[in-house]
Amino acid sequence: MSDIKKSGAKKQFIPDMEEVEKLCRLNCTDAEIASFFGVCRKTVERERKSNPEFNEVIERGKSFGKLSLRRRQVELAEEGNPTMLIWLGKVYLKQRENVTLDSNVTTVTMSPEEYKKAREEAMDLDDC
Repeated sequence: MSDIKKSGAKKQFIPDMEEVEKLCRLNCTDAEIASFFGVCRKTVERERKSNPEFNEVIERGKSFGKLSLRRRQVELAEEGNPTMLIWLGKVYLKQRENVTLDSNVTTVTMSPEEYKKAREEAMDLDDC
C-alpha cells in the first residue's frame, strides 16, 4: 500500500506507485486515493505538487482510465446502442435535438446575410 514514516513532527507519505496508478485507471479522485492510503486529501495534493513522479503516475493513470472509458463508449456505439450513439453525436458532432412547441411553425432557411437584413427590417418595425 504505502509507507508513512515519521520525520520530525510530521509523518512522511510514501505512496506505492503501482497502487496509485491502478486507482487512477479507475478514475479515482484525489480524495478517493487519499482514503485508500489512509491519509487526508491535502496530503495527496501536497505530494502531487512536491513529487513530479507521483504527479506523473496520477496523470498517466487518469489518462489511461479516460481512454479506456472512451474506447468502451465507442464500442457500445458501434454495437448500435442508441443512447451512446445519441450522446457521442451530441458531444463530438455538436448534434442537438430540435423541439417544436407549436405544430403550425414554418421553418425558414436563410443565409446569414438574409437573416441580418430580415432582423434589421424587423427592428425598424419596432420603432413605429
